[in-house]
Amino acid sequence: MDCQSEIEETLKFCEQCGAPRNSRYYEVDAVRSVALILLITYHIIVSFDTGMRELGFIVHSSDGAVQIIQLLSQALNIWRIPILFVTAGMAVSFSLERRTMGAFIKERSRRLILPLIFGSLTLVPLGLVISNFYYGKTLEYIPNPGYLWFVVDIVVIIFLLIPLFIYIKNRPDSIILKFMRRLFNIPGGVIIVFALPMMLVAGIINTECYPCFFNFVLIDNPHGTLIAVVCILMGFIFIRSGIRFWNSVRKLKYICLLMAIVLYILRMVILSPTWDEGNARLPLLVINLLTAFESVNWMLAALGLASAFLNKRKKLLTYMTNAVYPMYMVHLPLQFYLSTLIFALPVAPFGKLVVLVILNVGACLISYEVIKRIRWVRVLFGMKP
Repeated sequence: MDCQSEIEETLKFCEQCGAPRNSRYYEVDAVRSVALILLITYHIIVSFDTGMRELGFIVHSSDGAVQIIQLLSQALNIWRIPILFVTAGMAVSFSLERRTMGAFIKERSRRLILPLIFGSLTLVPLGLVISNFYYGKTLEYIPNPGYLWFVVDIVVIIFLLIPLFIYIKNRPDSIILKFMRRLFNIPGGVIIVFALPMMLVAGIINTECYPCFFNFVLIDNPHGTLIAVVCILMGFIFIRSGIRFWNSVRKLKYICLLMAIVLYILRMVILSPTWDEGNARLPLLVINLLTAFESVNWMLAALGLASAFLNKRKKLLTYMTNAVYPMYMVHLPLQFYLSTLIFALPVAPFGKLVVLVILNVGACLISYEVIKRIRWVRVLFGMKP
């Protein structure tokens, strides 16, 4: 994910030489859009976890139906952020192919840094004010990236890795890319290429909370930082590797999906129920390695399914490509405000969850319709003037 609301014409590459072809990867648009919509929905689901109050969420107790959804959402939890980093790396490849270095920096700054600054100064503090008012706390204005934290990571990592990106871009026939293309021709090769560095990070850091990717300064959470670096690099290399990558993930989409589901069931049914009690049936290292492998399979399945079924121009996809980042920027303050109204209703928690999802997505869409009609506001949300 490159946090831009309007994706430019992208490039496909010749299978033999890696030369660019004028075309568009609609599947990348689709993956990013779906990932952000799922992230918006996930934030609503976790508002029924009372522990999220510590992070400023307006929370509500849950019932059996909500707890089942929360359990299912754990399948998303380990790859919802990494897939955004993967698509960010892909977007860097597209952008660098069409621009000089100066134009690339200017374009990334406008699409990433300006919305980040605007959101950190207005939308994120607004959500905190709503939460503090609801809980009767002191109303404070505290500018911070908040739920836009991953944009900070994307900006810093992309600019730090620019020399490496340029090096790879200028050498389409390099040993690295040739080796990658050969691996992608091997059954399961793309799984190995992606899984090895992800599992290496999981093994070295051996974190007690694999889904905890959250960090602000890139050094306070080595696990999250290294996952971000690996995924951004992988996304960039996947695109530079050309059509062989897409052919590979299309062939493996159902295999990866099946492996991800099996590993998720293993994690939920066998491992998770015993871990909190300190009686995990497997060592933490083994659990982290399996979780990293599961995460990779979810992401490759998503990319393969999108490439197989969503690689075409559709009105809804075009609309969501433009709308999804502005929607994400406004979603949490809207969610907090709507929660203050909906949580007071005499309705079962599951009913409140459904109503909150519908109203919040609707409010986000209405906000986008307003934003896109005001030229100077569009820029603040990463859109073209």
